[in-house]
Amino acid sequence: MEDMARNLRLGSSYRCPAGIANVSSSPIADSAPSDCQNGSLTIAFDSVSPDPDPIIATDQFIYAIGPNRTDPNKYSAYKSKDGGFSFLQMTPDEIEIDSAKSGFTVLGAVPGPSNTDEPRVIIRLSGKVRAKDTESNFNIQTTVSQRLLDR
Repeated sequence: MEDMARNLRLGSSYRCPAGIANVSSSPIADSAPSDCQNGSLTIAFDSVSPDPDPIIATDQFIYAIGPNRTDPNKYSAYKSKDGGFSFLQMTPDEIEIDSAKSGFTVLGAVPGPSNTDEPRVIIRLSGKVRAKDTESNFNIQTTVSQRLLDR
């Protein structure tokens, strides 16, 4: 959650690609900033500092909630720093994300004269942790506003 909040706070051009990200190395097309008031399992945004590696042609970050690679019936959180060409699983297999209760809501991202709100993202993560013979449920939420002021 802290990784997501920090990078989203410093990022800009929030957008919610349609559907669930294919976390098996399938890039997500770049698009214009967009709101997703009904929530999304995927959020893409421009990072504050592009990767200096000339091989990586994008500075687009993506966070996604998608099927776990070892058990596709369970969901995990993923991160991509290269526009979706590769995803890193952020949560261990012992953590199962509830995709029906988790996601990203973006408000105020669409530029325009009628939009006076600063862009912000609500991150919701819900699920359970299984360790040994114990199972614990969790529900966490935070709101992150973009540090870069709209002009």
